[in-house]
Amino acid sequence: MALICIKTLGRTMCAAAAFAAAFACAEPNDALFLAARDAAARGQWRALQEYRDQLSGHVLAAYPAYWLLSGNLERSDPREVQDFLARYPDSPLAESLRREWLRVLGAGASWEQFRAEYPKVGGDDVEIACYSFQERLARNDPDALPESRALFVSAREVPTACDPVFARAFADGALTEAQVWDRLRRLLAAGSVKDARRTNLLLPKKVAMVEKELDRANADPHRFLVHERFGKRPARDSQELLLFALEKLSRSKPDEAAERLAEASPRLTLDEVQFAWGQVALQAALSHNPRALEWYGEADAATRRHLLANGIDQHRSPCLLCLPTAESGVLYVDCLKHRLQQLSDRHGLEVVRCLPELRRLRGRQGARRRLDRGGDHRTTRSACKAPAALIDCRMLIRSRGPTPSAFRLATRSRSVTLPWRIPSLRSC
Repeated sequence: MALICIKTLGRTMCAAAAFAAAFACAEPNDALFLAARDAAARGQWRALQEYRDQLSGHVLAAYPAYWLLSGNLERSDPREVQDFLARYPDSPLAESLRREWLRVLGAGASWEQFRAEYPKVGGDDVEIACYSFQERLARNDPDALPESRALFVSAREVPTACDPVFARAFADGALTEAQVWDRLRRLLAAGSVKDARRTNLLLPKKVAMVEKELDRANADPHRFLVHERFGKRPARDSQELLLFALEKLSRSKPDEAAERLAEASPRLTLDEVQFAWGQVALQAALSHNPRALEWYGEADAATRRHLLANGIDQHRSPCLLCLPTAESGVLYVDCLKHRLQQLSDRHGLEVVRCLPELRRLRGRQGARRRLDRGGDHRTTRSACKAPAALIDCRMLIRSRGPTPSAFRLATRSRSVTLPWRIPSLRSC
């Protein structure tokens, strides 16, 4: 046992002696390396150049050379940069230096050198990508603007290098005003007010947001909503300011934001109301507010209210005001089928499931019309006495809530027609 301890102690002492010898040999170079690092942090480039020369052949010699080049890229000789990239082609330092150099070349519009080095860069860098778009626009690449649109509509925060690209895209029609408003809204909802201001500069002054109003909404959304005077039909910029103020208020006071939104909903479009309820519900969910699910449901409720309030005036087909007898039954069913399909595509309603049954109803109505023309004098029947297929369809709609007026069968009676919509044969 004693022999084993002696052998173990001997090996330990030998290893310690070897480590001390190695540390003693490396200590001077390590001190130089640390001094070079400190010189780079303080911007002492002449001293750093001397340390770089003294550390030549050191295992970490690439770092002083990298610090010296990256700190003076605007004044560095391009050949020195290329020599460093060739000497350490697969190192992280070379990749980092290449990215920094491409930013300098892009900012200085040195497009020939940029074009030669850009294919070698790896990964995703938005600033370098925007400089690449600028380089392609400089040589009139027709695909540059369509490709830049994908970055714009993603509503990501972007550096200022992207601003000239987006301005050119908007001026040339590659970006629409609606896309600018959509990006502006999403940036404000994400809290990127600085990027939103830059996006706002793309719009003409007569329709763009007022910077002072945006600052007021950002500084104190409660005060902004209390004192705003945008009227019953605010312009687009005022509507977006309302949405931003509501979203900002919901981060700290979701209950108050929900009340303000309920009051402001008549002045907003359906899309804006749905977006606003979604933002209020999201902030409520993040703060574990028990009413979050209720407010998420308000987006769907807004769709139903919109259909009931505006569906007839905006979407009513002329034939829905006609008298759907047996002679006009086929036309009536065609119009109803088209209207159901249109509402399904636009609002996500599930009444489109009834369309196969409506097709069979159309066939029966057509057969009845042929019999009537063939001499079988039968009393014409109103479409209100519909077959079971149409009744089932109405039951499906009713099971999902009150039947929208646009889906109710029209008759001669004014009792089923809204007071301000009097049926007329002119609409047939």
